[in-house]
Amino acid sequence: MILNFVVGSNLKLFGGIQKHVNNIVSEMKVNKIHVELHVPNSRMKILNKPLPSLKDFFKLRESKGVIHFFGFTCLFVGILLRFTSKNKHIVYTPCMHPFYTHRFPILARFNFYLLLKPSLYKIDKILVLSQFEADFFSKYVHLDRISFIPSGIDEIISKNDISNKRTHFLFVGRDDDNKRMYIVEELAKLNPNLNFICVCNTNKSNSENIKYVTGLSDYDLKRLYQNAISTLIPSKYESFSIVALESIASGTPVIISENVQIKSMLPNKIMRLVSDSHLLEGFQSAINEFNGIMEDKVTLNEVSLTSLEIASVATWKKISDDHINIYKIIYDK
Repeated sequence: MILNFVVGSNLKLFGGIQKHVNNIVSEMKVNKIHVELHVPNSRMKILNKPLPSLKDFFKLRESKGVIHFFGFTCLFVGILLRFTSKNKHIVYTPCMHPFYTHRFPILARFNFYLLLKPSLYKIDKILVLSQFEADFFSKYVHLDRISFIPSGIDEIISKNDISNKRTHFLFVGRDDDNKRMYIVEELAKLNPNLNFICVCNTNKSNSENIKYVTGLSDYDLKRLYQNAISTLIPSKYESFSIVALESIASGTPVIISENVQIKSMLPNKIMRLVSDSHLLEGFQSAINEFNGIMEDKVTLNEVSLTSLEIASVATWKKISDDHINIYKIIYDK
């Protein structure tokens, strides 16, 4: 069986989707399943979105095996799916963001309603990362064509590696309108006695209690997660949240905004959910709460153990096995 992965842009621009796709590819190779990755090779763009070339069309027309599309409003994906024949074995992972969160909401609606929606009948299985996506696509396809498979985690620390020395609050992500790192910066100003670390793409200078770092190794990032009091995720929207999963796999609870969709997987013991209408105040309250349990070793240990237990259901081995089962069912139809 050959897998054809079709993504809508250069993977380095995708952040969490990059990890998601790359890890699936790696696990397929471990299972000796051949994967071909299709990315835009055309220089033609509309509103900075790459368009398919004729070479892209012919590649997929001639391809054998399963075609797995990634991306909700990518013109590259939408156009290729629109003109892909019905008799292909097709899987689709939307990684969906609501229309209002897009830089060009009108373009996002155009791409879905004119390109993707008319093509949904061709898709054998839609793999969703959240209940929000499942609810959205169930309006257009039968529920038996929708499966929930979360993103996965590379490694979960052992119980013996749980840290009792928590020194900072952690933010991991881009400095942009969606990730809303400015909330963390405001919290740092309000809490001069607490330390904050932002792992991000910025040239900002460190201040007394906030440090900006970039270019970390996986080991160094894991250590930052392990030694954090909590990981802060104030995003406008996340279709899942690799950062939250990495955090709980390190035994560290999370504080997330209400539109971070991993929320359906996490119990209250390891998560504080903050309303967008009171974002700064909500994060402040949650910070106070988690900071308050640092001296209570019993409660801290319970939080860490629960975090590891939840993360254990989302190892890449389990996630890849779920993907392989779906690919085989579709391929053998």
